[in-house]
Amino acid sequence: GRPLAGLSVEPCGADGSPSDEWPEGGRSASTDREGFFRVTSRDGSFPTHVRLESEVYLPRVTAVPEAGPWEVVLEARPVIEGRVLDPSGAPIAPPGTVSVDVRTELEDGSGGFEAHIQPDGTYRISGLPVGQWTMTSTHARGFPLQHQRADQELTAGSLHKLDLVLEPGLVVHGVVLDEDTREPVPFAKVWGDVEEYASDPQAPSTVADSEGRFRLDGFKRTPIEPIGGEHNIFFLATASPEHGASPLSFFMLEPDERGEYEVELLLSSRLCTLTGRVFEPDGSTPAKGVAVWGLDSAEQATSRTTDELGGFKIEGLSEGALGCLVYRRERGPSGFFESWVGDLELVSGSLNDVRIVLRADSATEIAGHIADDQGLQVSGVEVRAQYFMSFPSGGIQYAMDVETATTDEEGRYRFVGMRAGHYVVRADGCASPSMHDLDLTSGEGSSADFIAHACMTVEGWVELNGTPPGELRLGLSAPNLGWRTSAELAEDGTFQIPDVIASDLELGLYRVDEGKYIDQAPVSAAHPTGIVLRVP
Repeated sequence: GRPLAGLSVEPCGADGSPSDEWPEGGRSASTDREGFFRVTSRDGSFPTHVRLESEVYLPRVTAVPEAGPWEVVLEARPVIEGRVLDPSGAPIAPPGTVSVDVRTELEDGSGGFEAHIQPDGTYRISGLPVGQWTMTSTHARGFPLQHQRADQELTAGSLHKLDLVLEPGLVVHGVVLDEDTREPVPFAKVWGDVEEYASDPQAPSTVADSEGRFRLDGFKRTPIEPIGGEHNIFFLATASPEHGASPLSFFMLEPDERGEYEVELLLSSRLCTLTGRVFEPDGSTPAKGVAVWGLDSAEQATSRTTDELGGFKIEGLSEGALGCLVYRRERGPSGFFESWVGDLELVSGSLNDVRIVLRADSATEIAGHIADDQGLQVSGVEVRAQYFMSFPSGGIQYAMDVETATTDEEGRYRFVGMRAGHYVVRADGCASPSMHDLDLTSGEGSSADFIAHACMTVEGWVELNGTPPGELRLGLSAPNLGWRTSAELAEDGTFQIPDVIASDLELGLYRVDEGKYIDQAPVSAAHPTGIVLRVP
């Protein structure tokens, strides 16, 4: 029953659209502290309806009674609030944001509803639409971006409480050195995952000490599957007034004995700069927000995003050949993915400036079918197709965007309008094969079928006998097929391997530095839990 101040009141039609009948000179109004408003026109005409709206209350269109003043009661917009905590239960301090996705009746999906984390670790997202809350995303300094699925209906006036617990990110430490003298570069800026230092306050960034040493935390886990879960991908850059900036470079690192990652970053004052502009396929319209990637002669991968005029600038490149890939992450106005690939030659001391025109790829597709062990189709299975970006030279690929599809009642799924290139396709649950590697060419499709099997979780513990769990690994394999997958131990020696195809397998325990089994045990669908292994 409280009066609402600052509410927008706009004359409109019965459907809420601007009223054609309301003459020029009519105006909107705002409510005062007592909730009152007055809308007048120069000729004394009368609006048939008004739209009332604010950031806190749901919009409402109501008919205007000719008898005079009347009272309108508004419903509050849904609110989501809670705390952001670390694994110990301590509140996480800013900078950080919490955002939610809401699916409404008027559109397939809506995002962009976010709030900043407060000094006490709390957040509050108000002004939400009525609809289905589908996803929560949280990003804070020292913690990588983390997503949490939701399935909650947001109704008028509803208040939803959700505490979010963030897992710490990976830690990278090391030293910044002069490439020529190998001497430390004091007080160099060091950052990761973003193109410019402090462009995102939640991204890892710091300033090295007087000895050039630095420590960054908050990196996401991006393991290299063909090599094993130990190796991880990082993107790092550094800069100093004396040397300029290095490119945002790709590093594949292995953890040290503390589970952290060590790296040397090199700065040189004799690196090249590439500038240019990117245009749409018509050759004249600037291409805004397009990704520009380069792989230089030192095999450093760098990226930038074009500005409003399609321009970009990449500093810190090595002299010589540069493999360049320019592409739009989303489909372009033509409905196709647009890209440009080529090799450039960079020369120190010269102007390295290019003009690039995107080309629209012909659409291609991936289709497939999922059935169970008995050949019966399986519906409702989510399938993911991940695109791997390839440079024109260097033979290096990077995992990029992922699209999803779900099998229908006949067990079929389909991805349409896909860009040409390399994809890895996986199905949820316990499917075989575990993945399909596909190379799509423009205008041609490809298929990827799966068999959905029953799943089991393999779990148990290891009698460590004083051995640190970090020195041990588990290998789960099918008889006569060799190594299949690996898993780590918890600090107390327990382990859990989910989403394993229910079958006869063998679980082996080995030391990381030796690679041979020191104990083994059979695993079956009838006996997947309570498995005990021992360190001699």
